[in-house]
Amino acid sequence: TCTLNVTAAPVIVLDETVGTVASSGQNRKVTLQHKFNAGWNTICVPFAMTTENIEAAFGAEAKVYGFTGYNAGQLAFSKVTAMDANAPYIVYTPSAINSDINLAGMTVNDAAAVSVVWDVVTFQGTYLPMAAGTMTGNYGVTSAGKIAKAGTGASMKGFRAYFTGIPDGATAHIAIYDDATGITTILDEKELNYDGKIYNLNGQRVENAHKGIFIVNGKKVVIK
Repeated sequence: TCTLNVTAAPVIVLDETVGTVASSGQNRKVTLQHKFNAGWNTICVPFAMTTENIEAAFGAEAKVYGFTGYNAGQLAFSKVTAMDANAPYIVYTPSAINSDINLAGMTVNDAAAVSVVWDVVTFQGTYLPMAAGTMTGNYGVTSAGKIAKAGTGASMKGFRAYFTGIPDGATAHIAIYDDATGITTILDEKELNYDGKIYNLNGQRVENAHKGIFIVNGKKVVIK
């Protein structure tokens, strides 16, 4: 006879207040300590997530979007069904998540968080928290889906993402593109200035588009 001692690998805890990735490996249990507001949030984690992982972590009604373009103040995001490791995303969660998120069978790596760049704008992921003062001049996402410029006292917890490079004075907003319907949803109510080509659903030219569905550059746009 022989005695076999098996030691399970410890759970990898990703604490938003610390931000470090202490260990890595395959088939690991992970506890993500990341609070989510009801509404829009940013996220960047050191492991890939499938559709099943996303639903387990954020709920069946949650939606994840990747940064896919920038033009004239519009930050375009498209829905994804899986997330790459180390990459930044925005997540919509109908309800707040204040408890730990536990996942199993994850492949965790210790690579640095990466950025996604379109034109002059960078969507930068970060694991480490951003202390007060280090976010100055960068842009974050509010729970209402608005782009907000960070002030001198702004800070951000870890495993999140932020924007840099948005031109000074630009009216930036997020536009969510839905492949199924072809509708782009503008998340905040601001006047659009797409070279004046704004029409209602009857094909009539309008000067200023606020709430409702409009045709902008040949696409249906919902402005909330």
